[in-house]
Amino acid sequence: MSLGKYMQKCIWEPLGIKNITFHLEERLNMLERFPEMTERLGGMHPMFGTAAGPSAKLGWGTNIWWRQGMTHDSGGAGGYGSAVDYQKILHSITAGDRKLLGPEMLEELFRPQLSDSARAQFTLGRTIKQINDIQTSGVPIGTQMDHALGEAILLENLEGGRRKGTLSWRGLPNMYWWADRASGVSGMYGSNLIPTADPRSIEMFKVFEADVYEKAKSQGVKL
Repeated sequence: MSLGKYMQKCIWEPLGIKNITFHLEERLNMLERFPEMTERLGGMHPMFGTAAGPSAKLGWGTNIWWRQGMTHDSGGAGGYGSAVDYQKILHSITAGDRKLLGPEMLEELFRPQLSDSARAQFTLGRTIKQINDIQTSGVPIGTQMDHALGEAILLENLEGGRRKGTLSWRGLPNMYWWADRASGVSGMYGSNLIPTADPRSIEMFKVFEADVYEKAKSQGVKL
């Protein structure tokens, strides 16, 4: 069974997902809605690959690799999908509805995995703003974090927002998500902008996230 067929059977069908695929060229209904990539002009930082000028103007992206299709089902960075359908996955693991994972596997997904020495190096690297922006976008420098299976995990509460145990990660074109089981809150922000870890995009994501928590609080969620 290919990875795509496995995900169709075990992830997309259980959650009613219609708009995620590895092969965009086979899904014309998705291709016609595919947004173009934008680019922060002015080049990239030679060490970090972030924008050399965080306040530079935007232009259309000059590289079209993201539209060339995949020759195989690439689990690393090969999927195309809508934000609404991606959020269905985040909601499922945040709510623990057992549609994707049973209780034991869900706990393993959210369990810190780093050794003490590895976590110390992770923390040290994040004292550099660009690295912190790349690895834990939107989380203040100095916040205690670890790594779970594929995602960063929060080891302390953030005031008015994410609770301890929240998973979060990002995609290259300034796309960010989080899953906070303690509060029952999850979300995704996407901008289709390169280079990665764009400071303005991160600030917009933080505003978006704060607004989501404010709305959750107004509906009786205890933060």
